[in-house]
Formats: sequence, structure tokens, C-alpha cells
Amino acid sequence: MDERPQESPPIRFGLKEASELIGRSPTAIRDAETSGKIPTPELGDNKRRLGFTLDEINVAREYFGTRLCRQAGDEPVCLAVSNFKGGSSKTTTAVHLAQYLAIQGLRVLLVDADSQGSATQTFGYIPDDEIELEATMYPFLVGSEKDLRYAVRPTKWSGLSLIPASLDLYGAEYAIARAITEDNRVLNRMRSGIAGLRDDFDVVIIDPPPALGMISLSVMRAADALLITMPVGAYDLFSTISYLNMAHQVLESITEMLGHTEYKFLRILITRLDESSEVQSAMTELIPEHLGSFVLPVAVKKTAGLDRAGMKGRSLYEAGPEDIPRQTLKRGIASFNNANEEIFRLIRRCWPSHMESLRSEGIL
Repeated sequence: MDERPQESPPIRFGLKEASELIGRSPTAIRDAETSGKIPTPELGDNKRRLGFTLDEINVAREYFGTRLCRQAGDEPVCLAVSNFKGGSSKTTTAVHLAQYLAIQGLRVLLVDADSQGSATQTFGYIPDDEIELEATMYPFLVGSEKDLRYAVRPTKWSGLSLIPASLDLYGAEYAIARAITEDNRVLNRMRSGIAGLRDDFDVVIIDPPPALGMISLSVMRAADALLITMPVGAYDLFSTISYLNMAHQVLESITEMLGHTEYKFLRILITRLDESSEVQSAMTELIPEHLGSFVLPVAVKKTAGLDRAGMKGRSLYEAGPEDIPRQTLKRGIASFNNANEEIFRLIRRCWPSHMESLRSEGIL
């Protein structure tokens, strides 16, 4: 199995940003470096620091006791980022959320369950050339593997692992459809596979196909939280309402067969918002009237930076000023950070050990 990581260099953080992420003052960090308690960042050819890697930041978090993660008694959260309509920024959202949570210090597993393999490609693999069918979740879904651990591979991101996908994964749609006629519990296979991995992670993020097929139904059974991505437009609003109604009906049918599926939370994230568009601005006021409190109070704004980063096979979090103009990159990252912070709060609310911290932060 080819485990070649993405060849772009790891992201690095300056002392000020590292201080915010670690939760300690620059002076405290320097003192810990001097005493040998935490590593000193690598120097460049000019003898200046290159900045802290995420690995180094996590080492410092462990030393200072500031790493945010679930504690004993907290259940891992398995979040599916879904929509059955293409072009909703589903994969873009899943990838940026996974990377954001890794930056916050969480142990994250990103499961690419979409045979298009776009999430896999973002992490430096060409799905159909470098990812064989045996490296995806297909063998487990068809019953030839006992657990999913074989498919988990590290990424260059500290704390972030990946189960990749390839085009051949689509064959699982037919395999599950055939098997379900004899045993409908086949829809629980993904659920049991991910359950066997969850203790190793704080959050599992699943990127399902943009359709309500067998794999997507398996994802809905495996997940215990749902994030639905929705661009701003009348057709997108109607499509999302139809998706919710259809998903509700399907889940009711699955519940009759396999038991209740309970979600910790379900939210809708508005994506690709063009603030210069009067129509889209009006739509953002109309959407909550139809979808109520399910709509997150923040939206991901449309940015040319995503296309520029995508040309290099990178996310916004990996891009630099050599890829995207500095202000464009800064605005794009800020937009994703605002949305991802809201989702992170929802995740933390699922963890009893975080209640006191959330109250002290004024979130509860």
C-alpha cells in the first residue's frame, strides 16, 4: 500500500500564533525551550526560525497540559458532512474542518467515503493511480476484512489520519444493494467498523457521496452528528428541504429495520456566500425562516483563494502567500475559521468534561 504523503512542506506557525494555540505566553514557551522541556523550532539557511510545526505545538500542549481533547467519559463524535446535491462544498468543508480540528490539537480521522476521492486527493494522493481498492473501506464493507484499521493511514498533519477512497469504491453501492436483500444489517457495517476505531480519535469526519445511495445510507447509520452544506440560492434551499424530508423518511424506514439512529446535533452550514450579491444577502435572511435554528449563525464566504489553492492541490490552511495574495488568503481562512469554530463548539458541548470550560468562556 502506497503511503506517500503530500510533498508540500508542513504548515508552520509564528511565535504569536503558536502562543495562542498552545495557550501560554511567548515568554513561557521560550523558557520551556531553554530548559529543554519542548523542542526548539528548526532554523532556516539564514539562521532564523522557520516557525513551529503542528507536531511541536502539540508537544508543547502536552507539556503545559493545554491540549484540547475529549477526556475519560467523553464519547468520540462521528460527524458526516453531507448533501445529495453536487457543488455544495461538501468535501471542501469536510477537509477544512478536519484540518482546523487538528490545528486545535484534536485527534481526527477523515473518512473519504466518496468514490470521486476529492478529499483523498487533497491529502496528496491520486486516487485511481495510488489508492488501490484494497486500501479503501471497500474490503470491510463487503465483509472480506474484520475491521477498518487496515485502511487508516497517517497524513502530514499531526493528529490527523485518513481512510482514502478511489473510483472503484463505487462498487460497494452494488455489493451492499445485493447483500441487503438477504441481510439488512449490512447497512450497519460501516457503523461497526468506525466504532472499532473511535477510541483512537476525538472526532471522526465522514465525507459521503453526494447521493442517497447505499454508501450514504451506511454513513447516516455510522454518524452521530450531521452537518449539511448548502450554497445560497433558491434551488439550493428547495433541494436542501427535499433532502431533509427524504433523509427523514429513509431514516424512519431504517429505524424500523435496524433500530433508532440518534444524532447529537444536526446543523446546516451556508457555503459559498457572495456578500456582494443582493440576492444572496436576501436569501440568507430567508433561509432561517424555512430551516429555523438548524442553520448555523455563520457562513463560509465565497473566495477566489479556494480555486487558487486547489490548483496547487492544497487547502487554504496549507496555502501561502506564494499561492494566494496575502489579504485574499487571510480573508478566506478567517471565514473558514469562523464556521469551524462554531462546529467545534457543538462538538465540545457533547463532552461533559468541557462543560466547565465552555461556561467560563461564556458559550453556555
